[in-house]
Amino acid sequence: KPSSVPASMLINTFARWYTGDEGIYEPTITNCYYVETTNLPTNQGTKAYAFTTATANLGSLTADYDIVKAYENGILFEGTYYVASTGSISLTVEGYGDGNDKWAFIASPVAGSIEPDDVTNLIGSEISSGVYDFDLYRLNPTSVMWENYNNPTHHDGFELVNGNGYLYAAKEDKTLVFSGTFNMDDTKTIGNLQQGFNLVGNPLIAEAYVDRSYYKMNAEGTDIEVVENYAANAVPVCTGIVVRAENDGESITFSISASQQQSANNNGNLQMILTKAGVRNDALQDKAIVSFNEGSKLEKFIFNEKHAKLYIPQYGEDYAIAFSEMNGEVPLNFRATETGRYTIGFNFENVKGVRIQLIDKLEDRIIDLNANDSYTFMGSAADRDDRFTLVFTQVETDGIFAYQSGDGIVVSGEGELQVFDVMGRMVMNQRISGVQTVEKPSQTGVYILKLNGMTQKIVVR
Repeated sequence: KPSSVPASMLINTFARWYTGDEGIYEPTITNCYYVETTNLPTNQGTKAYAFTTATANLGSLTADYDIVKAYENGILFEGTYYVASTGSISLTVEGYGDGNDKWAFIASPVAGSIEPDDVTNLIGSEISSGVYDFDLYRLNPTSVMWENYNNPTHHDGFELVNGNGYLYAAKEDKTLVFSGTFNMDDTKTIGNLQQGFNLVGNPLIAEAYVDRSYYKMNAEGTDIEVVENYAANAVPVCTGIVVRAENDGESITFSISASQQQSANNNGNLQMILTKAGVRNDALQDKAIVSFNEGSKLEKFIFNEKHAKLYIPQYGEDYAIAFSEMNGEVPLNFRATETGRYTIGFNFENVKGVRIQLIDKLEDRIIDLNANDSYTFMGSAADRDDRFTLVFTQVETDGIFAYQSGDGIVVSGEGELQVFDVMGRMVMNQRISGVQTVEKPSQTGVYILKLNGMTQKIVVR
């Protein structure tokens, strides 16, 4: 191998240099790719592309040259992915078949804007008058309405703009091929967001991180799910997400590097995942998050109105992400569209020294989430929305059966409740059956509660 040829070169049509009796042989080289863009040899071949780093969505493996692996959209060399500044990048979208919803948020990595017709396989056909085998939507932030490419009112001027996201579905599986000159930046800021929800898209050729919480399409393509820890969840290439702007003119930045600030300051969260039995193998219905990061919030955005919903009401608004100081009560609302058996799964991150309970006010039950990571119940459209309450209690003992709620103490159990002050004097003696609210002691301070052999210390405020 001549020293002038970079070691990081991939030759698609395999070539070998060797020294024989008749000297050095150099075969014709075509489709030659270089990671390095300086000091290229003069016999670089018919095609020499400048590459930049990428991290995902390079398509399937097409050839393995040991130190270099070739993919549909780029190469892998010494643990780093590379993709050409011009060429094609593809995204496979699963079809919805007969009657089943299957959506995807897509985005164009091509710099500037392109016509939908310029994306191979994106545009389908009209099956009958006004009925198509695909749908392509953009989100109007002002009206929060979806505008369909197939609607003559929206058709003219409908372009795929680098940095915008789009909602897409097709009857059959599609491999969308974006061709042109790509956005090769490491970061890009999308400006002029409108107040409310905006569908934006990864504008880069590598998976990228954003600077705020967002919604993504779930794995089944049936609904969206919320993402709070944006520093640990990259947005794939050719993929869109939904974000919220508090005011007109805000911006969002995509970067191939995650936010170090949020990674360092992540205090964890409680994720609640709602599923319904018998629906696509208990597929996701909705997701809500109680965040322990001050200022973390994201209002509720409804995508699929047919699904049951979890949301956290605060300050007159409904949230998919809401902040809690990990102490006291947090309301958790549930809304169903049909009767069924539902399950809420609970995933904890950085939750220490606190007992978390779920109160089902309809069933009159208290569930200890430190001992149970899910709760299954029957729900219907007739249920009250404010069915659940989450209770965070700083713990000093394992036997948690009571907590303060306003001017009362909520107690769960069966038997004789005895309340003592720090001097050992009994200040209350009351029979408890199920979940009851008893009047708190008149004086603030520390009290000892005893019930059926269990003892709990509680601070009355």
